[in-house]
Amino acid sequence: MEKPPEGWIIKKGLVYDLKTDSKVYTPITMGRMMRWVAEGRVKEHHLVWRSGLSGWRRAGDLRELKPLFDKSKKVGAKAK
Repeated sequence: MEKPPEGWIIKKGLVYDLKTDSKVYTPITMGRMMRWVAEGRVKEHHLVWRSGLSGWRRAGDLRELKPLFDKSKKVGAKAK
């Protein structure tokens, strides 16, 4: 499994619904979310929902997911 960003805390049991450009995926565990972000399957503009949110939000705007995209950008920059 992909290691979480340093200093980042994973909330156990947290699951998401993910809305991409054409499909909705559910349930998405944090482990799967981490893999999919690393693989480029989940983008910052994709919409996510989880318990406690009043509606769909951009994945890159969620506090607990933002470090995944920051890490993904650093890995992509190193590969260039």
